[in-house]
Amino acid sequence: MRLLIWGAGELGGRVGALWAARGKPVLGFTRSTARHETLRRQGLVPQVGTPLAALAPHDALLLALPGSARQREALALLTGMPPVGPRRAAELRGGYYGTPQGRVH
Repeated sequence: MRLLIWGAGELGGRVGALWAARGKPVLGFTRSTARHETLRRQGLVPQVGTPLAALAPHDALLLALPGSARQREALALLTGMPPVGPRRAAELRGGYYGTPQGRVH
């Protein structure tokens, strides 16, 4: 099973690196090539665009897009796809609430 990360930025890239470190194939989708060298060093196969055409029935998809508007757009595109076999998808959101005191880890 491959992991396809839609939004392989800071957070998605970290999750992908953990998956790749276990010998699993990971494709990281970004809007530009700016992070591609970093993703390659982490063991991911970087791609520009969306993973929609690359999704196979037994792939896992991680949505790690910045901002709720982009997440909603991606979910709308995914729900419009025809059902083909089992699908696995997870949504990853980062952030914190409140005012951080001291160092944030």
